[in-house]
Amino acid sequence: MTDCKADIVFKDSAGKSVQESVSFMFFDTSRSGYDVEIVRSGDDPSLVTLDLGVEKLWDRIFTLGVFTVLLIGGAIAVIVAMIRANDTPALAVLPQGCDVPVLLDENLDRLDLTADEKQAIHNALAV
Repeated sequence: MTDCKADIVFKDSAGKSVQESVSFMFFDTSRSGYDVEIVRSGDDPSLVTLDLGVEKLWDRIFTLGVFTVLLIGGAIAVIVAMIRANDTPALAVLPQGCDVPVLLDENLDRLDLTADEKQAIHNALAV
């Protein structure tokens, strides 16, 4: 990302000195500096910017779009994860002599249980 900031000083149509600050970012792989010129609107000469800002306009729009999509996508992913976390209760056991609980799977395959013992646990959880 290249960050460009400039203070532009120019004379308006009445000859009065005007100062404007411009700031924009764009994506560029170049590490060299840029030669820029001031660009004024033909309809409203009080509107000024740098020609670099105009040249990189589509790049700036694309970058803004990508960041917007990533931000919205990340927010949706967090919301979905929160909803899933609230809807997926977990069952764990603490084996004797262990300090860390073991998270159980839905079929209780991680435990050495008979089919009747598994069914009894499922019945108890269904209540």
